Amino acid sequence: MQLIEKINEKEIKKTVKNLKRGIPAMNKMFKDKDFNILLEDLEKYNSNVKQDYEDFQHVQVVWKKLKKTITENNKKLVIAQ
Repeated sequence: MQLIEKINEKEIKKTVKNLKRGIPAMNKMFKDKDFNILLEDLEKYNSNVKQDYEDFQHVQVVWKKLKKTITENNKKLVIAQ
């Protein structure tokens, strides 16, 4: 996970830098401030990355157990028929 965190942090910093440069131009082009939310959304996304990854890992384990149980039950049904 540490490598993923380092890569993610590097990409986030690069993206923040690019957004800080580009957002003012987009706001000016569209004559509003709607694009300002992009930085806020990115910060929210970034703050949740670790928890989202842990949740994903947990779901993978649960899904694997569920598939195993379903497969075993299906084999029992086929044999019983």
